[in-house]
Amino acid sequence: MNTTGKILALTKDHELWRMVLDLDQAYFPRPWKDSDWNSLDLSRHQVWAYHDGDHLLGFTLLATNPGDETAHLLKIFIHSELRGTKTSEIFWQYVAESLRNLNFKYVYLEVEESNERARRFYEKIGFQVLRRVKSYYSDGEAAEMLRLTI
Repeated sequence: MNTTGKILALTKDHELWRMVLDLDQAYFPRPWKDSDWNSLDLSRHQVWAYHDGDHLLGFTLLATNPGDETAHLLKIFIHSELRGTKTSEIFWQYVAESLRNLNFKYVYLEVEESNERARRFYEKIGFQVLRRVKSYYSDGEAAEMLRLTI
């Protein structure tokens, strides 16, 4: 697998859309239903594929509001064999650059308190903890709210 990719904004009829939904089902602890994905308003949500032409390396899902300078990172995924490599950071650099080009200044997200690997990655790329929220997730898991100035 080539680890040099590029970002592509997806629409629901793009061939990679189904792959994103499949990855969400296979790898996220709380995957969305197809109906959740299909009800996304793509004027307010960005689904970006990170691909090398032949393979989907990862994806992001962001909520955005016109006139707001903060994007809400709802989901981010990169294949497990690429985690902890420079590819993860390059992927994030593409996402941050794309957000800056859309005039966003901040990215906000929630992360499970127990997800050490993700929390370390977010810290490495500059996210700062805003607060901790007890029982944030439906299973009672606490979350950390993070923000990054891009």
